[in-house]
Amino acid sequence: MWKPPIYNSPYLDWKRGLYSMGIASVIMEPTFHFVNHVKIMNYFYEWPKTRVEYNIFFKEVFRM
Repeated sequence: MWKPPIYNSPYLDWKRGLYSMGIASVIMEPTFHFVNHVKIMNYFYEWPKTRVEYNIFFKEVFRM
């Protein structure tokens, strides 16, 4: 009689999904915040042109 392998159960699939979702959220959530803060800063200020302006711009982005 054929029996499905032990690594192919709904519980283990759900558990694998939670692992990948947890890792993705740890990576993606800060990325989304960073991108959105850069967009907000660009609404009010022009894009930096020099290294000093980049330093100030990204310091303010991270401060948000």
